[in-house]
Amino acid sequence: MPWWVPWHRPPGGVIALPRTSTCWPEFPLCKPASWLTLWVGRDWYADADQMRDAIAAGRAFNLIYIPFSQKVDVFPAKDDFCTAQLERATRLHVAALAGGVEYPVVSAEDIVLAKLQQYKAGGEVSERQWTDVLKVIRATPDMDWTYMGSWAARLGVNNLLARAKVES
Repeated sequence: MPWWVPWHRPPGGVIALPRTSTCWPEFPLCKPASWLTLWVGRDWYADADQMRDAIAAGRAFNLIYIPFSQKVDVFPAKDDFCTAQLERATRLHVAALAGGVEYPVVSAEDIVLAKLQQYKAGGEVSERQWTDVLKVIRATPDMDWTYMGSWAARLGVNNLLARAKVES
């Protein structure tokens, strides 16, 4: 199962698009939990028990890139939409992170759709999720609305996408 990671922006920072994400190979669950923290590397802080439990349950978990004090949420790519996000992602070389490797960069459209899913799943009450959706749309004038409309219908968030388009 691939994994994708949206990198958080610093508090008060400008939303920069596209957001960086990375696809993690499946973690070996047969190893002791302490081994998982070694697997991600010495520059990363990881709670081994949290990682093991989250991987087994298909839930997100956190990592911290110590040199930058950068918190990272790791989400499982567990459905067709997540797979599409990874397939549409562009590659970005990040020399400062994890020894200078390429990471997939998730598109603004996919960020909006994922945020709309999270907003709906949370009972449509998270002001932060909704504000993030509007900020991403406003910052991206060349959104692919056809792509977004197609996925929004499949994800059951087409009414929310329409509302976001009007409000942005």
